[in-house]
Amino acid sequence: VPISFVVTILFLDDLADVVERDLYPESARGSAIPVSQAILMGLRFAFISAAVNVIALLLLLVPGINAAAFLFANAYLLGREYFLFAATRFMTLNQALKMRQRYALQIFLAGFFIAAFIATPGLNVLTPLFGVAFMSRIYKIISQSRN
Repeated sequence: VPISFVVTILFLDDLADVVERDLYPESARGSAIPVSQAILMGLRFAFISAAVNVIALLLLLVPGINAAAFLFANAYLLGREYFLFAATRFMTLNQALKMRQRYALQIFLAGFFIAAFIATPGLNVLTPLFGVAFMSRIYKIISQSRN
């Protein structure tokens, strides 16, 4: 998870553009995240993700809890980071962080879909594509409900 996010974050703006253009043609499209900010977001996520997954890995030997720990940890992490990516295309990072805090439960629940995707062998390589497309839609839904 951490490595794939760092590598792909540099290319995800193109996918977000496609999603926004195809699904929301009449609304404004987001701006590409500056490369320096994208790299920092990717590295921050990589470190947080590695730390959380090491803790979840410690639970590997506890049957039942290990799968739940993996799913919950990655639902939180993936939901949070892909949402921030989608939101920062439209607002500052501080505004996106506030929005993420306000809609934390919805974003966490949406993160379960991405976590399930990453846990599926074969599909997991497509997680960055799915995560960006899915969270771009979640961002649009949340931002429209705010108005």
